[in-house]
Amino acid sequence: MTTITIDPRRYNEPIELKFRGVKITLHIPPNFIPESVQGQYVEKNDIFEIHFNYKDTEAGMVEFENNQFVFIVGKNTKKLISISIKSIKASQINGIILEQKIKSELPQAFEQIKKHFNRQVELRNFDVSRNVIMDGADNLIKLPA
Repeated sequence: MTTITIDPRRYNEPIELKFRGVKITLHIPPNFIPESVQGQYVEKNDIFEIHFNYKDTEAGMVEFENNQFVFIVGKNTKKLISISIKSIKASQINGIILEQKIKSELPQAFEQIKKHFNRQVELRNFDVSRNVIMDGADNLIKLPA
C-alpha cells in the first residue's frame, strides 16, 4: 500500500461566485479535503483501490460504476471515499498501463460522476480528489510482479 499525504493549502483555492449581486469567496471546508490518499492492489477482487482518508469517517455507497471504475461516496456528505479500478490482472494491466489509465481515462469518469451532483462543496471535493490523483499517480501505483 502506498500513501500520499496531502497539504490542504495546496488544494483549497478560493472560488468566487455572485449570489444575488453579491460577490462571495468560498473555500472548501477542511473536512472535504482528504488528509491522505492510499493506493493498493486487492488481489481477491482483482482491483486497484484508491482510498481517500479524511478526518472523519462515514459509511459509503456506490454512486457511479461502469466497466472500468467504481466510485464510492459518503452516504451523508457525498464526498469521495474510494475509486476501484477493475480487472487489473484479468486485463493484464501493469504499473505503466495503470498509470496511463488513471491519467487518461479516470478524468472522464470524474466528469461523469460530477453530473450527479450540484452542490459546490461536492463538486470541489471531486476536483480536489482528481487533482491529488493526477499529481501523485506515479507515486500511488504499486502492483505486484
